Amino acid sequence: MVAQVEEQRRRWAITGLAEHDIPLFGQSVNGSWLENSLHYHPTTEIIGRKLDRLFASLDVRSERTGERLHVSSRRFRYTKGTRLAAAGATTLVIAEALDHSDTSCVTYYVEAVPAILERIDKAVAMSLAPMAQAFLGQIIENEAQALRAGDLTSRIRAAASSPVGSCGSFGFCGAMAPVACYTCRSFQPWLDGPHEEVLESLLAERERILTAIGDTSVAGANDRTIIACAEVVRLCAERREPKDDV
Repeated sequence: MVAQVEEQRRRWAITGLAEHDIPLFGQSVNGSWLENSLHYHPTTEIIGRKLDRLFASLDVRSERTGERLHVSSRRFRYTKGTRLAAAGATTLVIAEALDHSDTSCVTYYVEAVPAILERIDKAVAMSLAPMAQAFLGQIIENEAQALRAGDLTSRIRAAASSPVGSCGSFGFCGAMAPVACYTCRSFQPWLDGPHEEVLESLLAERERILTAIGDTSVAGANDRTIIACAEVVRLCAERREPKDDV
């Protein structure tokens, strides 16, 4: 970004524009320079088309759906705002970074990401799960449908409870199961696995750490896993619901 600013300063020096009027992503109008600096600032439509072309050429795809990722300038703004909030920036700092005239809209960014919530209970996790898209695996009916069906080493257990699912990866994995599994695309949770027990355990551990040290950054280390586990609980409950006859 610093390099972009310096490049724009050099490029626009010939126009005589005041430094604060120089656009970050500027363009000339019909090859000429105009007195009104607003003409040099690209519209949201122009920025949107440039982003579409860029990400289409890069073929960036969603980890969850495998489809081409839809990216907009608004998405970048939300990412910037929520990351600043997660890092502990004040509302004034976030408002200034996003070029807001006041702090009235900053709360949308502060409250948007589960990673920055001081408390996460089961109700909050269940409501945030569909939006967070932290679960990347595929729910299966039982072990017989697993990619490594019949391989007992593929079973993933939570402490002394029954298995919660199967690992669909054929490579070595040193991650801690089942905590790391819920955010892994190779995880195949079983429909009747004890996922609620895992969720309750994760929430209890989060609360214990928060109470002991009072540091949300440490207590929230598994927030994404909590949200992913909540999504598995929700999806399994939907699958088990009886379907109305058509």
